[in-house]
Amino acid sequence: MSLLKRLHHARRLTRSLSTAISTEDIVKNDFRDLMRRAAQPVAVVTALTRESYHYHGATLSSFTSIALDPHPLVAFSLRMPSRLANAIKTIPPNPSTPHLVVNILAEHQPHRAEDFVNATENMWDRIPHTHSEEGIPVLSGSLGAISCRLIAPPIPLHDLDFLELGVEERLAEAPILSSELYLARVLRVEKIDQEAGLKREVLPLIYRHRTYTTCLPFDKLT
Repeated sequence: MSLLKRLHHARRLTRSLSTAISTEDIVKNDFRDLMRRAAQPVAVVTALTRESYHYHGATLSSFTSIALDPHPLVAFSLRMPSRLANAIKTIPPNPSTPHLVVNILAEHQPHRAEDFVNATENMWDRIPHTHSEEGIPVLSGSLGAISCRLIAPPIPLHDLDFLELGVEERLAEAPILSSELYLARVLRVEKIDQEAGLKREVLPLIYRHRTYTTCLPFDKLT
C-alpha cells in the first residue's frame, strides 16, 4: 500500500472512531439526563469483614428489585474503586448465609446517604444501628432492610466482551472510574428500629434531579 493510500485509510479510520466516540457520548449524556428526571430509591449496602470484624458501607449508585418468583432477587451497582466491593469479595461463599444487608433509606435520612458517600472507619460510633443475625449492621430508622447473599461474581460493566461473548477471563483492563454489577438473593427481611414517637407512615427517600425528595399518594398532594 502506497504512503498516500495509507494516509487516506488512516484519516477514514480516525473519522470513524471519532464518530463512534461522539455518538456514544451523546447517548450517555441523554441517558444520564433522562435518569436524573426519573425517581430512584436511595439505599446503603452494609457488610462485615469476618477476618478483621470491620464494618463497611456505601451508598448505592443504582439499586432495584428484579424478581420475586421463583426467588426474590435484587441488583445493584458499585462504583470502583470501592472498599466495600473489596470487603464483599473476601466473604466466604455460603448458600444459606447472607453476605450483606441492603438498607432502603427513609425520607428523613438524606444525611445518612451522604454519610456513606464518604464513609470512614469511625463513623459507626455515631450512626444508630442494630445487627442482623450474622452481625451485619442494619441502619436504624430506615424504610426497611434486606439480608442478601450474592448469587454470582460481580459483573464488570466496562468490559463488553466479557458481557456479550461470555468469555471466562476479563479482557479489558478496568478504567480508573468504572462500575460492577451485583446480583443477590433476598434471604430475610430485617426488623427495623424506628425513631421514638414516630406515629405516621414512613415514606421512602428518593433521588431525582440530583436532589433528595420523597413521594406522596395523589390524594394527599392537595
